[in-house]
Amino acid sequence: MNPSWRMPTWLARLAVCGVASAAPAQDLNWTLCRGGQGIAQDGQVAGCTAVIQSRQESAKNRAYAYFIRAYVFAAQSDVDRAIADLDQAIALDPKLADAYGNRGNAYRSKGDIERAIADYTQMIAVAPDDANGYNDRGNAYNEKGEFDRAIEDLDIAIKIDPKFAFAYYNRGISYNNKGDQDRAIADYSEAIKLNPRDAFYFNNRGKAYAEKNDFEHALADYDQAIKLDPKLALAFYNRATDLRTQGQLDRALADFDRAIELDPNYGSAYGNRARVWRDKGDIDRALADFNESLRLNPSNKLDYLARGDLFFGRADHQHAIVDYSEVIRMDPRHAGALNNRCQARAIVGQLQDALADCNASLAIRPDDANTLDSRGFTYLKLGEFDAAIADYDAALKINARLASSLYGRGVAERRKGDAAAAERDLAAATALSANIAEEFAKMAP
Repeated sequence: MNPSWRMPTWLARLAVCGVASAAPAQDLNWTLCRGGQGIAQDGQVAGCTAVIQSRQESAKNRAYAYFIRAYVFAAQSDVDRAIADLDQAIALDPKLADAYGNRGNAYRSKGDIERAIADYTQMIAVAPDDANGYNDRGNAYNEKGEFDRAIEDLDIAIKIDPKFAFAYYNRGISYNNKGDQDRAIADYSEAIKLNPRDAFYFNNRGKAYAEKNDFEHALADYDQAIKLDPKLALAFYNRATDLRTQGQLDRALADFDRAIELDPNYGSAYGNRARVWRDKGDIDRALADFNESLRLNPSNKLDYLARGDLFFGRADHQHAIVDYSEVIRMDPRHAGALNNRCQARAIVGQLQDALADCNASLAIRPDDANTLDSRGFTYLKLGEFDAAIADYDAALKINARLASSLYGRGVAERRKGDAAAAERDLAAATALSANIAEEFAKMAP
């Protein structure tokens, strides 16, 4: 799930169901089943169960009782029992449109988007004038990444109900994900106009402004989101991300701290707080946060890559190789991770494996100067000086100020006995990077 989305797992559609009790003795059971102030969820379940088991109720009334009990089960996070009750409700009353909608929500909460869409489609067939069905199906298409189909459905929802703030919000998500931030902002603004008390609407508009690099408006929206909901971890996270982008590291750190305080399992907040610690030069704390991020979200390849870079910077090349390998396992065509592993393997002497990695990276990005530099370094360690010089030449043709390539070429030229050329390249490299000799000595043969 995108950390910027509001995706409630259940929509409260329990307004008047039109239930007519069949006998006065059932009044108490219906009162409990409907719920309300002073009635606990267990009491609701008991009341609905009594109605369901009664022989005095019509099939339609029992369908309503199943529908309400399913809602309570969903509120208790017992989604499978909720689905089972909605199955019964639909069997008893195939025209109960909201039962399809809520079952779709339940399936979506389980990650079964296709079955959710099927239920929303059935809801639309039963109640084509209900904007909720189109809104929910549009939301599901958003989750699938089918943003054009989402917009089609959300357009209809808004046509049916021009004051449906949530539909504008969801269409804003669609446009933002398509890269049309201006239309996204327009939709979020309409949602805010219709419902100015929803913190998520301000949060998402802030995100759209940030993607336009309009950080002034973005931060103002995050501030308003936090004012409306001081416990909205997502708004603290987004504000922290933008503050870090602007170089306001201490303020970013405070917001990431607050996001994690509100949601201790917020993996992305740990990962981005790690980047703040890294930017501040506190590598131990950065590594600790990356460790926690990856414990919570072991499929986050960007955090593996970033942690591998920290290990590399500490000359802990074996741990760096492990992290780069994890990135490559998840994404075999990640050219950056292949290049980084090439360089780390070359440093520790795994030269043939390093060469294979550089070749694989260059097959994806043939004109990447840094990877040509890494392969040149690998050839240098292999003693293949002509091949090393050829790669350094190619790297410098792309980036003439790449000090490592100038220095590596100078070393290869010196090994070949071309002292004059070596002297020129080594001097040019040192002029670009005063510490290049020291840095190279830590890696080179």
